Parts: sequence; structure tokens; C-alpha cells
Amino acid sequence: MIIDQISDLHMVAGNADRRTRLERVVALLGARRPQPDLVVLTGDLADDGREESYREVGAILAGLDRPLRVVPGNRDHRANLRQALGAFLPTNGEGFLHYAEKVGGLRLIGLDSGNPPSQRGGFCFTRQVWLEGTLAEAPATPALLMLHHSPFPTRMRDGSIGRQMEDADALEAILVRHPQVIGLLCGHLHRAETTVFAGRPAWSGPSVAYQEPEAAIRRYVF
Repeated sequence: MIIDQISDLHMVAGNADRRTRLERVVALLGARRPQPDLVVLTGDLADDGREESYREVGAILAGLDRPLRVVPGNRDHRANLRQALGAFLPTNGEGFLHYAEKVGGLRLIGLDSGNPPSQRGGFCFTRQVWLEGTLAEAPATPALLMLHHSPFPTRMRDGSIGRQMEDADALEAILVRHPQVIGLLCGHLHRAETTVFAGRPAWSGPSVAYQEPEAAIRRYVF
């Protein structure tokens, strides 16, 4: 299964540069051979959370001729994101925008790690219970976890090494109990990183807003 990842669009309605970058990325995705089975977008779709920005994102993503799934980031407004782009967020619940669905031979799990107004991610008790229960539903099916905030230690803006997500230890403990999770896809860092978290590979994707379009797509084969 081929999955292409994009992340961190930081769209602002009327911003020509952000729009052009996303249009170029969508065109590049359409031209890739072989075509991906799925495209994932790991958060921060809009920089300001406004409905107008999400509508602009949606108009551009309509040109993508592949299945797409998204998770929210710290810049996203949950209600506005759900209203404008709900087709890419297969969740019916209120509050956190979590979901789990079978895609090919994998179970894709979208975890909402947003923790407003903080830029850091959150993994509170409510989310811990949801993820534990969701993984317990299908212990024999390989699962891929998708979230915005990277739970692994990484270089911070001040040059120190730290975590971008609170309660990352709780996430690690859950994943250790559920070996069917084969990897994690994250955003937020605005750069491509590859590491190991809870004994399995973890990747962060570059930013459409801040990398050149040709470098803003990351491909995985599972």
C-alpha cells in the first residue's frame, strides 16, 4: 500500500503564495507514478481557523483524484474544519475529531492531538480511553496512527531537545500494549524526520507552506 503525506498548509484565504503552493502540490500528487492508494494530511490546514480558509483548501483539494484523510492541528478550528472538510474526516462525534477505518490492508487511526490554545499537543485521559478502546477492537489488523503532534523527542525552536506533545508517555504505554500499530505519521515540525517511538517507526512530514512543493510530499510503502 502506498501512502503520500502532506502537512501544515497554514492556508489563509486570499494568500496567493499559500494557494499557489498547495495547487502545485496537488498537481504533483496527481502526476506521481505509481499513484498513491491514499493521501494523508497531518494537520494545520488553516493558519487562522477561519471558514474562508477551509473553503479555499477544499476548493484546491477537490482537484485531488485520490482518497484523502486529514487530522486537525493546533492551528485548526474543529467546528469550521468539520463543516468545510467533513468528507475527509469520517467522524460523527462532537468534540475531538478521532476516527478509525479500514483502508486496504491497514486500519487507519486518526487521533486529534489538538490542545488549544497551546501549540503543544495533548493526549488527555479521554483520548487515552478512546485510543485504547479503538485499538482493542481489532488487535489482529495492522494499524497506522496519524496525528498532528510528534510525541517523540525532537529539536525545539530554542535548540533544546523536547517533546511537542503532553502525556506522550501515556501514548507510548498504549502502543506497547498494542503491537498491531506499525507506525506513526505526524506533522507540526515543518520538516521530515524519521525515528522510533514505542518500538516502531515514526515519521514527520514537511510543510506545504514552508518547503518547496517538490519537497513537501513524503511517500511511504506498507
